[in-house]
Amino acid sequence: MAQLFFRYGAMNSGKTIEILKVAHNYEEQNKSVIIMTSGVDTRAGIGHVKSRIGLSRDATPIFDDTNVLETVKALNTDAACVLIDEAQFLQKHHVLELALSLIHISEPTRRRGISYAVFCLKKKKIKQKKKKQNSQCNNVTNI
Repeated sequence: MAQLFFRYGAMNSGKTIEILKVAHNYEEQNKSVIIMTSGVDTRAGIGHVKSRIGLSRDATPIFDDTNVLETVKALNTDAACVLIDEAQFLQKHHVLELALSLIHISEPTRRRGISYAVFCLKKKKIKQKKKKQNSQCNNVTNI
């Protein structure tokens, strides 16, 4: 059965190193992986994921016009895991295509399930003034 894992965290929380670790662990078991990243993120160069400690791997870039379902099928339909870094830059249609590819690639004819791990930056919560919060709470009405 297909699985989707979504992990997020603040900057420097180790999301990219986690992708590299997961990829390594799958490959140690002779399972293939697909690593993808946003084409918008160019810090390590287009088509590369690189952790802050220096480890890096090639990745398939996802641009605005990329069809993720077709890309995953073309790369390796027997992949055990698809890892996506910098997912906060993906478009809505990419997320829908990822969901479709989970269904398509995990058909009953497949020997084993596929796992997706999506990693993205956690947005910081904006701290509001306590006074403002209290006034908002007082204006809430029950329905």
